[in-house]
Amino acid sequence: MATSYSTVIDRAQFRISDYDALKQTFQMHYSIMKKHLMSSVADFAPYCLLDLNDRDEILAQFNVDLDDECIEILACGVASYWLSSLVMNTDLLQNRLSTKEYSYFSPANLLNNAAALRKETKKEFRSDIIRYTYRHGNIESPGEEVQ
Repeated sequence: MATSYSTVIDRAQFRISDYDALKQTFQMHYSIMKKHLMSSVADFAPYCLLDLNDRDEILAQFNVDLDDECIEILACGVASYWLSSLVMNTDLLQNRLSTKEYSYFSPANLLNNAAALRKETKKEFRSDIIRYTYRHGNIESPGEEVQ
């Protein structure tokens, strides 16, 4: 059994509304999301009972069958890293003119709101990992299930 990267990325897409992604080719968007997935794996792998490092990069899959809980945690991580990349984007620092109201939006306010959302999403990802360790393992020894 195996779980493809696209399974996790598809689950993460439900957490994300990125209309700019429609301007990108599928391969470009998938490549970006895969990098966010690998960051998520790096955070979750030490605590996961399954070996997330057992992967096949050619087939773009985990060589283990991930359960829904692991997929959801990784998807949350993908969304968190995706949001981090948006918050750290210099475009947020530019003023935008709304054609509807013809007024400038405050870039500082937008940046503050995006940063707060990033913080909450990262907190949710960390909470999911902690909850997983309490349910399935020994929090003193990551990766080992309590008998």
